[in-house]
Amino acid sequence: MLLSALEKFDFDTVLFPINFIMFSNQAFRERTLELLSVCRQKDVGVMAIKSIAKAPWEDRKKSFTTWYEPFSTESDIQEAINFTLSQDITAICTAGDINVLPMVISACEEFSRLTDADQKKLISSGGTYKQIFT
Repeated sequence: MLLSALEKFDFDTVLFPINFIMFSNQAFRERTLELLSVCRQKDVGVMAIKSIAKAPWEDRKKSFTTWYEPFSTESDIQEAINFTLSQDITAICTAGDINVLPMVISACEEFSRLTDADQKKLISSGGTYKQIFT
């Protein structure tokens, strides 16, 4: 749907989720890579959301203000941010929780581009989590 909209309209930016857990879904990953390619060709900025989304809350008690459970340790957040920023995007939108925000900012400051092998390893591990979108 977004691809067809990009063909019809002259957008400046698009906003959509990108994280290693969602990339473990092959169909999602393929559509996203196609979308990123079209954005690059048309000089459309890409704002990534849900970079630190870990899982849906389901029946568990929420300990953060986000509608999904975010990663909450510095190392997990760094890994997730490194993955998302290693994609062909313009920027990320941060999670809306003041407890994880400082760690996200720090992870962005400490960003290190992941190799293809490291990205594949993370994507493989993403299948052990439950997707926030189904």
